[in-house]
Amino acid sequence: MTTIKIFFLFFDKLSKERLEWLMAVLNYLNNQERSPHYEITFFLSGESLYSLLDKRMSDIWIKILKIPQIKLFLDHHELKILGLPVDILHKRYLDSISLSLEDLDNRFSFWDLIIEKIMKQQFDSRIGLLQNDGPYMHRTSVYSVRLMNAAINRNLNTEFYGYLDGVHLGHKGQKPSEFENISQSLLDIKQKANEKKLEFSMLSCTRCGTARGYIRSQSTNEYYLSDDTIPHYMFCNLNKIIDQFEKQHPIISSNSALIIYDPQKNEARPQLTIFITRSPYASEWTFGGVSFAIASATHDISTQVIFLENGVYGLIGEHQINEKEKIFNIQDILEATADLKNLKFYAHAPSLEKRNIFLSKTLKNVSLLNNEDLANMVLKNNRKGLYHKRIIFF
Repeated sequence: MTTIKIFFLFFDKLSKERLEWLMAVLNYLNNQERSPHYEITFFLSGESLYSLLDKRMSDIWIKILKIPQIKLFLDHHELKILGLPVDILHKRYLDSISLSLEDLDNRFSFWDLIIEKIMKQQFDSRIGLLQNDGPYMHRTSVYSVRLMNAAINRNLNTEFYGYLDGVHLGHKGQKPSEFENISQSLLDIKQKANEKKLEFSMLSCTRCGTARGYIRSQSTNEYYLSDDTIPHYMFCNLNKIIDQFEKQHPIISSNSALIIYDPQKNEARPQLTIFITRSPYASEWTFGGVSFAIASATHDISTQVIFLENGVYGLIGEHQINEKEKIFNIQDILEATADLKNLKFYAHAPSLEKRNIFLSKTLKNVSLLNNEDLANMVLKNNRKGLYHKRIIFF
């Protein structure tokens, strides 16, 4: 029987709503009599760890972990930092959770475990990491550094992609008083990679960099080195980053997933699913996620954009935005890209129902999905020769 391996990585806050729809989707897979065998692994670090203690969510976790093919690994080091009681967690979950092994062997950390589990699936010797959060306001920058160090330690060629506020990781002159110096950590990783004769590239989005003041003059070069960033930290058009998404190596992010089908059949380009989970205009997340999806689709990557959780607010009513606002109208973008053959838009019906709102009638190219549809479309293999799918939460 074919075994499909699914890896979820959550290093940021987990909501009750997300756990609810995840449980519904995973239960549906588990109840399929003729479905292939699934092995599902969750890796939790950072604020997502609080969900194990919070009764509003821990009850859902208990139900999820009753599904026999699910494993949960926790970052023991972060548990200590957050003051979360390991003994209570073990008692509550009846030893159905696993901690990292770093307390038993200092050479083996939670981050090593992630790299080991993912790369065991016969990927090549390369891994990519997409960073959307900036340093210091978000501890995810530290987690990215940990993952990249673990990758270099495992002799993997490693690629860093800075997007949205993630471009700030390479800012020159960082001198935090009470935080790990992220730019120095990147330089240390680069030096370690050089010593081991490995590739370590740092690519950041030109549009995001220009918006944040890193690029102040027009350049005809494909790659741009800013005076305001550390050495080797290159800016490029988003399409250059998407070029890497055409390849077969795994690409992960702080809130992401990988679905791995048959390692022996890797002819098709990996599919990409983007979950839009935030409201449309209070931050850059929605525009950034949709823009990333459009760029992916133009590279002949089969791409699905699913609006769920607070992301569905972008699909209600009729958004009326004048030019003075300097805001891209999300609904106009969806309508303008309706003819892209590799790009499909969906709205999560349960998310709409929870908020007592309805999908705008003007959005003809947005289809409704229930949890069963979500399981069938996102998690199952619907393309011949497909090795794996990538999922990124925006």
